[in-house]
Amino acid sequence: MKITPLDNIDSLKTDHPHLKTVTKGAIVNDLYRVLVAQTKKYTHVRIRRLDNLPITSFSDMQQIKNYFIGAEQIAVQVFPRTSDYIDNTNTYHLFSWPDMDVPNLKDMYQYNNQDKNL
Repeated sequence: MKITPLDNIDSLKTDHPHLKTVTKGAIVNDLYRVLVAQTKKYTHVRIRRLDNLPITSFSDMQQIKNYFIGAEQIAVQVFPRTSDYIDNTNTYHLFSWPDMDVPNLKDMYQYNNQDKNL
């Protein structure tokens, strides 16, 4: 994965008030813009394609999550209430926080290495 840090993070903060908590940004694989906001409670990763098309690659999202949040950290993608929905750039939002816990799908479905066809 090719990561190119963004040098103009401070200009983003002044242009867009909702980006004030962004602490770093990068261009990933010359395809995605990733902005990372860190607060006391959570990490918020915003991901969008540079051409504004929808993201269809789960593996790309997983790699971005692993790099910016951590390979062994859990993150969730947010699907907002209809009244809060804004989709003018196909931006995807991942959130993670300490001690986050969600059901383990491997345990839920008794997944094991011999039974990958479930």
